[in-house]
Amino acid sequence: MSPDEIKSRTRRFSEEINKPDWQGAVDLFAADSVPKSAEQFRQEHEVFRKAFPDYHATIEELLVEGNKTVMWLTLRATHQAEFPVEELQGIPPTGTQATWEEVYLLEYNDQGEVVNSRGLIDRLGRLQQLSA
Repeated sequence: MSPDEIKSRTRRFSEEINKPDWQGAVDLFAADSVPKSAEQFRQEHEVFRKAFPDYHATIEELLVEGNKTVMWLTLRATHQAEFPVEELQGIPPTGTQATWEEVYLLEYNDQGEVVNSRGLIDRLGRLQQLSA
């Protein structure tokens, strides 16, 4: 895939995760993707979307090298239900809108499917906004 094709796929990924149904983003994953399968990605984000139904991600930076892309995102969402994992476990819905950043490395195969994904999330920043 060319760098422009990879950028296009990554932008599509970002557009799909902004939709209430993330199936379009799930469909971009290869069946054998690591460290998460497409099904694990879907399950995780289904729980996340319940807690933050108005979730919106904006790409701030997008870099491509070879078959990999790094995507820096700003996320905005309102905490409307308990998020039963990670740092927000046990915090009841606050109704607070939070803004935080996430960075992801996505690796694509020749068919344009994500075969590897890794991310860093500003969990502390999100927690501070929601528990203040």
